[in-house]
Amino acid sequence: MPVLSPHGVVLVRVPVPERYAIHKLVVSQLRAKTSSKPAKDLRQAATLIEALVERFPGAVEDALTAVPKSAVRRVRRAAAALTHYLPASAEAAWEALKSYA
Repeated sequence: MPVLSPHGVVLVRVPVPERYAIHKLVVSQLRAKTSSKPAKDLRQAATLIEALVERFPGAVEDALTAVPKSAVRRVRRAAAALTHYLPASAEAAWEALKSYA
């Protein structure tokens, strides 16, 4: 995606939002538990997932099917941990995550 600045045009790569949300789930499980960053990662993932299922139905499910086998365990643990960050009223988000939670 081109970004304009007073100095010219720069091409930048912007992550696909649903894949970035899944990435945040995985990263939350890789960080040291003594840090505040895992909670931040989970909050960001919950916010993204809740918004994406409303705006782009099926996108989160598609991103979950693309998770490599080596990361499935981490995504499951993170999806279970989302109970603290994703409200129960976000039914569409929980439905999208049901195969992992």
